[in-house]
Amino acid sequence: MKTYIIFISFFIGIISSNAQTTAIPDVNFEQELINQGIDSDGTINGQVLTSDIVGVLHLDLNWVYDLTGLQDFAALESLKLEDGGGPNITLDLTANINLKKLEIWSFVGLSTLDLTGLTSLEELILLESQGDVMTMPIDSLDLSTNTNIDKLYLADFFIQTINLQNGNNANMLNFELDLVQGGGPGPPSPPTDRAMCIKVDDAVAATANTAPYDSWIIDGIAPTFYDSGVCTLSVNDVETVDLVLYPNPAIETFQINSQQNIKKIHIYDLYGKLVKNYTLQENYPVGDLTKGIYMLEIQTFDGQKQVLKFVKK
Repeated sequence: MKTYIIFISFFIGIISSNAQTTAIPDVNFEQELINQGIDSDGTINGQVLTSDIVGVLHLDLNWVYDLTGLQDFAALESLKLEDGGGPNITLDLTANINLKKLEIWSFVGLSTLDLTGLTSLEELILLESQGDVMTMPIDSLDLSTNTNIDKLYLADFFIQTINLQNGNNANMLNFELDLVQGGGPGPPSPPTDRAMCIKVDDAVAATANTAPYDSWIIDGIAPTFYDSGVCTLSVNDVETVDLVLYPNPAIETFQINSQQNIKKIHIYDLYGKLVKNYTLQENYPVGDLTKGIYMLEIQTFDGQKQVLKFVKK
C-alpha cells in the first residue's frame, strides 16, 4: 500500500510539473485575469496555466502595459484594450485568428495596427478618448484582407489613409469615421475638414454617395475615394508642409529641409506632453530625450502645419 501511494504521488507530481504555462509578465494583465476568474490559481506569479486561457472567448483589459501572453488566447473572439500601453508597446494578433471584434481606446504608443490574416474580424472600434491629446499615432490602416468586416468606427484624428478595398463594402453598412477633433497633438485647434485617402471597392459609387456608401457616416473629413492607382492630394488639400526630416530615427540632432518658411516646431511625447519647442534653425538637438516615438508638429508663417512621427534612438 505504501509503495502504491508513493507511486501515485510521484505520478501526480510529474503531471503537475509538466502542466503548460503562459508567461504574463504584466502585473495588471494578470490581475485582470484573476478579476475575471480566468487565472485559476488567483495569485500574481507572472504566469497562468495555458489551459485556463486557451478557451477564453472574450477579454477586456484596462491599464495593461505589456501584452505578452495574448498569443495563447487561441479561441479569442472579442478583445477590448482601454488605456494602458506605453512608448514601446506592440500588438501582435497573428495568433488570434478567431478574433471577430477588436476595440481599442487610447492605447498609448500604438503606432501600427496590423490586422492582416484576421479574416474572421467583423467589427473594429478604434478611438481616442482624451480630447485633443494624441495617444495612438496610427497614420494608416489596411483592412483589405478583412473580408468579413461589416462594422467600423474610427475616431482617430491622425489616420491619413485607409484601405477598405476588401470586396465586402456592400455589407459594410455600419461605417463611421469621426475625425472632428482635428489639430493633432497639443492645444486644441478649430475643427476643419481635412483630406484623407480612402481606397474602396467602387470609387465612383463612393464619390457619388450612392449605395452602399450612402449609409457611411463621415465627419471632419473631405475624403478622396479611389479604387486603383495611387491617391495623391495636393499640399493645399491636406494643409501640410512640403519638407524632409532627417535623420529619422535620430540620436543627437535632426534637420529639416523645407521650401516654406517655418515659424515653430513642437515635439510632443505619446502622452500629449510638450517636450520641445523650436524656431527655425539649422540643427534641432534631441540628445536629452529618452528613446521612443514622438510627434513633431511643424507650423509655417502662412498657417499650414504638418504632424510627423519622429523616433529618438
